[in-house]
Amino acid sequence: MVGGILRSTRTEMQDFGASEAVPAQKTPNLADEFHSFVAFWLPTVERYKMRLTQELVRKNIPAYYVNVIHD
Repeated sequence: MVGGILRSTRTEMQDFGASEAVPAQKTPNLADEFHSFVAFWLPTVERYKMRLTQELVRKNIPAYYVNVIHD
């Protein structure tokens, strides 16, 4: 009786493995990854640039240095 159960289970596993296709792994799209990265960090960088510019203007730093930050 035990042999029959093991044989039945083995057959079911083989049937399952043969009938189910393994889904292919999605390859990462580097363009999408880059755009996600930029979309996430760009607002932070822009806020930092604005704060730095305000601080430089407040301390009367020449406009040349302020313009270099924005280029």
